[in-house]
Amino acid sequence: MFYADSIDGDYTLHARFRPPSNMFRDDNLFKDSAGAAYFVSAANENADMIIDPLTVDDLDIEGQVATSWAGSYREAPAPLKNGYIYIS
Repeated sequence: MFYADSIDGDYTLHARFRPPSNMFRDDNLFKDSAGAAYFVSAANENADMIIDPLTVDDLDIEGQVATSWAGSYREAPAPLKNGYIYIS
């Protein structure tokens, strides 16, 4: 995980990690309207979408919160909010 003071700034490596018990790829980050941030990734050879909440400082994973569309072989998660519903 890298961080910077601005989107086009100089990035610094914070940590290397692998979410518990999952391979991950095609990952994305999402911050909801309440300010909670999530790491969303395709896992298990793209069979599942895994959602992991980030810590308050957004620099680490707290633990898996959900597996979406288990066994549906999706790629490239792009979470968004439509009204009161979150979609990925």
